[in-house]
Amino acid sequence: MPTGKPIRFLHYSQTNPMNSNSNIIHWGIIGGGKVVQHKSGLGFNIEDKSRVVAVMRRNMADAIYTANSLGATKGYTDLATFLVDTEIDAVYIATPPGLHYQQALACLDAEKAVYVEKPFTIQASQAADLVEKFAAKKTPLFVAHYRRALPKFRKARELIESKIGTPLEFELRLTRNIATDLGHPWLFDPILGGGKFFDIAPHYLDILIYFFGHITATQTFVRHVKSPNNGADIVKMVLSHASGVIGTANFNFVSNQPSDKLSIYGTNGELHFSVADNGDILWKGFESAEETFCLPFPACVQAPMILEVVNYLLEKTGNPCFGQDALETMRIIENSLKNFGRSSA
Repeated sequence: MPTGKPIRFLHYSQTNPMNSNSNIIHWGIIGGGKVVQHKSGLGFNIEDKSRVVAVMRRNMADAIYTANSLGATKGYTDLATFLVDTEIDAVYIATPPGLHYQQALACLDAEKAVYVEKPFTIQASQAADLVEKFAAKKTPLFVAHYRRALPKFRKARELIESKIGTPLEFELRLTRNIATDLGHPWLFDPILGGGKFFDIAPHYLDILIYFFGHITATQTFVRHVKSPNNGADIVKMVLSHASGVIGTANFNFVSNQPSDKLSIYGTNGELHFSVADNGDILWKGFESAEETFCLPFPACVQAPMILEVVNYLLEKTGNPCFGQDALETMRIIENSLKNFGRSSA
């Protein structure tokens, strides 16, 4: 992350109008659910760099509530009206993935830069089309694979490169109880949400690509147990990376015992840590004592990636996740499910 003056993330009571400052990125947000409330929203209010000015939601009262909570003064319910607001420089799309493609195209027509939540889109072909069209108009497009910017995962990559010797293999295991998600029916809609695996796997596959490079071959086994719309409840993947690293990624969404662990094995040692949670990184050297590294997530977990995006928009610096960077994850997920009720794009 850039050095220099510390970045202060502003709560609404601290936010001051900065419209006269051309070096401030003014954001409009589409959506306002838990992701905006707890993981991303306040990350757009960066002192002297960025602030939220408008929010669009289906219900005006909800739009105004979210806007006020982020220090913005404008709420919208209509996308076209929202996008003609000349104060908005860039748009954060935080709606179900089935809506991302059309909403991003509308932002492109309005010449707005876009930071879109993952999953990038509902189909790999849509994601590729957006990347091509935004590039043709030279309009920035970013995807919220925010773990790439978190200190914990940057440290993990540093340890992979410096501590464990030659990386050889990995084991990833995630278990969840689907009952906790059944209150969100859109998540299991094949057109709107795509299912639990489609929702959560992008985080994990993207971080594996971040650690080990491109995935060149996969073998996947999928099983349905009880999720709505015949969704994928158990997914077992064998992955081969161009770097030579091979591994397994195991997802079980019908477990009663939530867990999350990634283990990485090299010629000189191994690493163990959670991808979803705040736990420490454990390094075990074959000829030395164990060592732990504690790098907790920030209160606004997307703030480091948003800062990378803002720095790129302001100065062409920073290291955000571009739309192009997210295409491989989309392709791998779609190919994994194409013989299990999800057609290939």
